[in-house]
Amino acid sequence: MLFEAYHNSHDLFYREPFGAVTCGQQIILRLTTFSTVPIETCVLRLWEKDRDISISMHLTTANSQNSTLTLPEFCDTEKLFEGNYAVPHDPGLIWYYFIIRVGAQTYYYGNNSKKLGGQGQLWEQEPPSYQITVYNPVTIPEWYKRGMMYQVFVDRFCHDHENKFTSYPRKNALLHANWSDLPIYIKDEQGRVTDWDFFGGTLQGVLEKLPYFKELGISILYLNPIFDAPSNHKYDTADYHRIDPMYGDDVVFKRLIDTARENGISIILDGVFSHTGSDSIYFNKNGNYPGLGAYQSSDSPYSTWYSCESNAQEYQCWWGVDSLPEVNELDPSYRQFIYDAKESVINKWMNMGVAGWRLDVADELPDEFIQELRQAIKSIYPEAVLIGEVWEDASNKISYGKIRDYFSGNELDATMNYPFRVSFLRFILGQSDSGSIHQEIMSLYENYPRENFYAAMNLIGSHDTARILTLFGDAPPEQSLSKTEQRFFRLPPIARQLAVQRLRMLSLVQMTFPGVPCIYYGDEAGVEGYADPYNRGTYPWGKEDRELMDWYRRILRLRAEYEVLKTGDFRPFYFEPDIYGFIRSGDKEEITILLNRHHEETKTLNLNTMLSQPSASVIDLIDGKKLDPETLSCLPINALSARALLHQKKVPNHLHLQRSCGVLLHISSLSSSWGPGDLGKEAYEFVDFLADSGHSLWQVLPLNPAGVGDCPYQNDSVFAGNPEFISLDHMISEGLLSLEETRAKYEHLRSLGLRPGFLYQALKELKHNLLQEAYQQFIKKLKIKFDPFVSSASPKSTYLSQESFLHFQVENKLWLEDYSLFRALKIHFGDVPWYDWEPTLASRETKKLAEYAMLFRDEMGFVQFLQYTFFFEWDKLKTYSKEKGVALIGDIPHFVAPDSCDVWVNRSLFVLDEHGKPAKTAGVPPDYFSKTGQSWGNPIYNWDALAITQYDWWKKRLKLGLELFDYIRLDHFRGFEAYWEIDAGEETAEKGRWIKGPGKRFFESVFETLGKCPFIVEDLGVITPEVNVLKQIFEFPGMKVLQFTPLQEISINSDRNFVYYSGTHDNNTLLGWYEKTNSAKEKNLSRSGVDQKVQNKQICRELIEEVYRSRAEWVILPMQDILGFGEEARMNVPGTIHGNWQWQLARNLDLDEIKIWLRSLAENTKRFRIFS
Repeated sequence: MLFEAYHNSHDLFYREPFGAVTCGQQIILRLTTFSTVPIETCVLRLWEKDRDISISMHLTTANSQNSTLTLPEFCDTEKLFEGNYAVPHDPGLIWYYFIIRVGAQTYYYGNNSKKLGGQGQLWEQEPPSYQITVYNPVTIPEWYKRGMMYQVFVDRFCHDHENKFTSYPRKNALLHANWSDLPIYIKDEQGRVTDWDFFGGTLQGVLEKLPYFKELGISILYLNPIFDAPSNHKYDTADYHRIDPMYGDDVVFKRLIDTARENGISIILDGVFSHTGSDSIYFNKNGNYPGLGAYQSSDSPYSTWYSCESNAQEYQCWWGVDSLPEVNELDPSYRQFIYDAKESVINKWMNMGVAGWRLDVADELPDEFIQELRQAIKSIYPEAVLIGEVWEDASNKISYGKIRDYFSGNELDATMNYPFRVSFLRFILGQSDSGSIHQEIMSLYENYPRENFYAAMNLIGSHDTARILTLFGDAPPEQSLSKTEQRFFRLPPIARQLAVQRLRMLSLVQMTFPGVPCIYYGDEAGVEGYADPYNRGTYPWGKEDRELMDWYRRILRLRAEYEVLKTGDFRPFYFEPDIYGFIRSGDKEEITILLNRHHEETKTLNLNTMLSQPSASVIDLIDGKKLDPETLSCLPINALSARALLHQKKVPNHLHLQRSCGVLLHISSLSSSWGPGDLGKEAYEFVDFLADSGHSLWQVLPLNPAGVGDCPYQNDSVFAGNPEFISLDHMISEGLLSLEETRAKYEHLRSLGLRPGFLYQALKELKHNLLQEAYQQFIKKLKIKFDPFVSSASPKSTYLSQESFLHFQVENKLWLEDYSLFRALKIHFGDVPWYDWEPTLASRETKKLAEYAMLFRDEMGFVQFLQYTFFFEWDKLKTYSKEKGVALIGDIPHFVAPDSCDVWVNRSLFVLDEHGKPAKTAGVPPDYFSKTGQSWGNPIYNWDALAITQYDWWKKRLKLGLELFDYIRLDHFRGFEAYWEIDAGEETAEKGRWIKGPGKRFFESVFETLGKCPFIVEDLGVITPEVNVLKQIFEFPGMKVLQFTPLQEISINSDRNFVYYSGTHDNNTLLGWYEKTNSAKEKNLSRSGVDQKVQNKQICRELIEEVYRSRAEWVILPMQDILGFGEEARMNVPGTIHGNWQWQLARNLDLDEIKIWLRSLAENTKRFRIFS
């Protein structure tokens, strides 16, 4: 007789639903048999808490085509049995297996020999049972599940810079004078520690390092015990109500909690409630405390907490450690003390702002104690979290002969995921294969309720384990070394390199696996060490492994960036023996993680078989490159490496540029009869020039009011237009100014013989005065008394129209009223920054704003007139450009000026101090443009506050930009992925740090509101793979500059969808750049009699022609490069203030030859295009 059977608890066909189920839920269980003789009965045998059940299974014809079953050779004898079972309405564990009677033979089909679920096996006797976890559904706080945790051992993390040690020395304490010393235990003959060593780490030190945590993206700090205790580890609590004086006090701790919260970081404490210290208020074995301790007398108020013999000299202690007397957790007075009284331990620290607790040795705390503790915590702060230290599968943990109820729904929110750590360590170290780790991970996934699985505290190191690098470096077994050898052992270079490669693999898994990743302090910095005490060395400030640190920053940002890594479904897979992987999938995307643990061999696999649907858009999140379909079918994974691949199910935004060319020229650089360029006839003539030249793109710099030094990237409003661009010709044509009088004033000014810089400023002041005259005429012509608070609108009409003006006011009310008052106040207060105004105005008290608005009605009217006129003129120019087939490309600065209306009105959206000044400023680190970096002085955004509003302020800004332009250049695109944050007091940008930006969630939100947007992104400078990924996710066209990216590099790049520039506003002109980079060559040409200026101009023309012939879809050249001008025509020198932004086209410049040349270029390179 031939007989086989099959059941797989991981296969939805055989057990539905998968995994843990809620109370009362129905389950369908199936078993397939293969038998050459008839089957008499098939019984599903189940065990509940207090009874066993037998359910006769019936034959069914359900379709198993999607199951994981591999049929045996005699598959024509297949039968499928099915049973339905409703689990109890109380939480607990259910166990089951199958009994099959075939003739005189009885078979059992149960769990496999490893008891890990999944595919089982036939047994001739009662088999191991499959597990079903039944639970009451709970919702675990989102802040925790989405968090990234960091464990701090306070004494070893960071000392207070003012006082390394406090004036509270312990008895028999060894105080290390050198922070880099190695930890040591001084023990007596019995192995008891007699002298504890301290390094001086404090809570103030932790507080000072909050910027470091913010830089990493940490949102949860788990602190090892901080209460008063004799030891350095503090698990021997002496006083639960007191911060250990060596760490600080309540004031410092409260400051830490509050400051951390301001930085989006929650604090979790270590709750040590299964024992106290013998040298404590409660036990007082050493008589160091004034009151009676339980050791001293049975009359002690704490005597019932402990189990002591009558003479109190013998007592129960934790694992035989006499300095840790065990408590009776169910003692009524102890429960009152810990969580049930008004002055309880839990009450004190929760009310101070603690966000949760990690329970030390949770398996030694009774279920009743944990349940009541949970209730007490949640009653104070419903969003608090309770985590248990459990080293095994917490769903079926047996402690003191009892299966624990951790996941019943009324105990723990999460447990420390030591099984995760053990499984991956064994796999990466070659102690198990990929099939084994797959079974182990699937067992956890099956046994844990989904909420608890996704809340597991995923650690790879802790204060109770040897350092991960030491383990991964194949260090000698701990027991083979003496204590002295263990203390001083460090991996040799080759072994350390191996360890780091392995750690990169596991840390990537840690950040992408379901659950909450927890970093043990110093692991990210490359700290080594055997088990306690050598795993508790100091954090190596200033001596970190920089490459490893950079890796950790990247993977932490990876987790922060992708929602699917926090909430996405989990689908693991493997290819034996060396490849393990999993897919995190959501509605719009999925991320595949692949590990190859082999030391030497590159492995390949067909990723297309793993994806949920075919896709042409797969991006490598590690190197930032897009993978083509051919690569996916034979995807390499290097030895000792991991890959993280993003598969987009639908590209959210796609802008494919069509082959075109254009010119970069700011409005101020146009020629003009009246001084700096404006929106007058010369602007229309430039549109004609572009159209006649076959160029369909005109790129301008920001049109907002220019800031210090006429910088267009430092505006006093991101919504307002620059009134200096208003055309006086327009004012004259509308009858608001006299041509003769205006001309006479300009001629008089020019006749004074002022130096160019003074003349430039004088012309701007004259224009301002003329615009005030025009405003007075405007009011008269409209025959209205200006009212800045009009609430009704009429249909649009011509410029000199009351209806048109009122319509503009209402349409722009959200920013116009604030801005017009802001400008009036700036003038009134002598242009001092708004944060130096009287406090009631700086803080925008409603009554004060109304008072000043009434006082400055006329001044506000003038500002609104200027804005109305600017936007009217720009709209006319845009309409004309469209008629001529020329598209306008605008420029939106990333940051805003600190002394701007935007910051004044929206203080909560920026990181400011209490006075409104920037607390942190933006910039870039040292680079090509500056050896000390650039500190721009702009306040950085409070992206968390912006996210709460769904980025409403940014959306309004972008919406206005889309109305003004056909395309938008997003300046400093990398700032959306990460930005360089500098403390406001720093003189240079060298000591800044990269902070994670809003990333893809920002753009997803923008596109959801505004639809597809024609964005071109400025991705110049040092661009990380993460920035490239962000660009590729949305398929944004980027930028390349000839001076940075030579033509040869462009020719070998398969990408076409970008804009190629000869230079930008921040570069030298092409000729100026060429002359500087080829100065030695020029000297030789000069000696040979060649006119080097002529030669250089010709070479630059040839370079331009090569740029036009390049594969780039768009080519845009600064007008200075087209004209062949040198460094004297440079627009801006980054890092300088004076003398920039003033270059201007000469009047009556003959452009006929240029026009013919450009048109020929456009036609010959197939860039001639009319925009429509």
